[in-house]
Amino acid sequence: MGSIVHFLGTWFNILLIFIPLSFISHNMNWDSGLAFLFSFMVVMPLAKLLGEAIDQLSVKLGETMSGLLNASFGNAVEIIVGVAALLDGQVRIVQTSMLGSILSNILLVLGCSFLVGGLYHEQGFFNGTGAQGSASVSLSNSFIAMI
Repeated sequence: MGSIVHFLGTWFNILLIFIPLSFISHNMNWDSGLAFLFSFMVVMPLAKLLGEAIDQLSVKLGETMSGLLNASFGNAVEIIVGVAALLDGQVRIVQTSMLGSILSNILLVLGCSFLVGGLYHEQGFFNGTGAQGSASVSLSNSFIAMI
């Protein structure tokens, strides 16, 4: 069993077995709840692998480019849901998905970052240019979502 963990890297990657199960459940018209469960279980290790790949790329690309990649691929779920909903003509779903993503990034992620940073450091430092760029993109996306 140790060789399987060595091959997969961590126990978490064992969830990758749900990739073929999600395809099989969809193509064989199994219960949609079961297909959703299989697909949901595979998102977690794939997101972890995507994050590790971006971390490896950031060593070569630098801080700015890796931030752009992380912002783009970090919202891969929203992009997939948005494209699928647009192809189905559900514009309101795309708008609410984008708005929910923006709000969760602003409120949840930023708030947790401040909380944890405040627990470990008396004073925090950050890149003002990066924060301004991120705030501008979030604000423009909010206006676009309202239209």
